[in-house]
Amino acid sequence: MTRKLEAVVCDLDGSLLNSRKTVSEEDRKTIQTLKKKGVRFHIISGRPHPFSRQIAEDTGFDSPVSCCNGAYIYDFQKDEVLFHTALIDLEDVLAIRDYCKEHGISYLLYSLEGVIFDRPDSRRCLNWKKQNDTVFKEGNKISFVYDCDGPDLSDLHFVKLLIPYVTEEEIEGIRERFDKDDKYEFVLSEKAVLDINTKGIHKGFALKTLSERYGFSLENTLALGDNFNDVEMLEEAGYPIVPENGEEEVKEKACFITADNDHDPLTHAIRKLFPELL
Repeated sequence: MTRKLEAVVCDLDGSLLNSRKTVSEEDRKTIQTLKKKGVRFHIISGRPHPFSRQIAEDTGFDSPVSCCNGAYIYDFQKDEVLFHTALIDLEDVLAIRDYCKEHGISYLLYSLEGVIFDRPDSRRCLNWKKQNDTVFKEGNKISFVYDCDGPDLSDLHFVKLLIPYVTEEEIEGIRERFDKDDKYEFVLSEKAVLDINTKGIHKGFALKTLSERYGFSLENTLALGDNFNDVEMLEEAGYPIVPENGEEEVKEKACFITADNDHDPLTHAIRKLFPELL
């Protein structure tokens, strides 16, 4: 059977991005080559759009980006949100936030308007400040807003909560407290990093939404992802690809294990599955 490729969708951290949080030169060339041959490219990331803008610009991803595990689609060309799903109730945002504060757990609040960090000296905030200084160029640098400064949250539209550097015991405590009504998705996006979205919002939903909006088939889509929040996306794609550094359980979903994220994983996968396109 002849293989056909209509679209490529990529997770960022741990997948398309290397350890320096950039895309390799080889993978950039592959993206441009495939684009010239009519293959669509979309980022499907747990990141909000300000945290993906530089990557999109550097790699020529001019198609809309699916953000926060599918909670919304952002168009960098129009600089606007094209679509968003049901929001997280402010009451629940505050309840989870207050629980984290009470138990000394770090957190980030993701809204359509931007990200709110818990405090300036949190580990996650310091990591993003480093990327802001080393990866993001002027005009694409992210702004930092801190919950400890008491910003007004009432007019924000929350789409995801992120709880980094969390233990299994803390995850269980959060789920036991806030998952009673089955309103939310709880999934690890990195080791010890918990994502909370509204129920039914995940990267599989994101991929189906992009497929419907932009007219490419799921069976002719290659998806690259490495972690647990990529599982539904990999299950929907005709060509699920996981890098060597991916989680072992996630690799079980793959039709092909590609090179690790420091060794041109996208190019390696295309050469194996669609060599005629390169």
